[in-house]
Amino acid sequence: MVVATEPLPYPITIETGALDRLGAVVRDVTPKHRVLAITDETVAGLYGQRVPDALRQNQFVHRPQF
Repeated sequence: MVVATEPLPYPITIETGALDRLGAVVRDVTPKHRVLAITDETVAGLYGQRVPDALRQNQFVHRPQF
């Protein structure tokens, strides 16, 4: 699915298990392989560790900023 924003639309993935495959999904759509994840305390508490784990599985470097 593509979110039609101006000036640049962007793809999103919504499907079962996508969070665990995040690194592979992101690698396919980011030519420079740079990612910025923005969240809040609630979402970070629920899914926060799964995001860097999934990214590391695809050779992304996790540098948390708080």
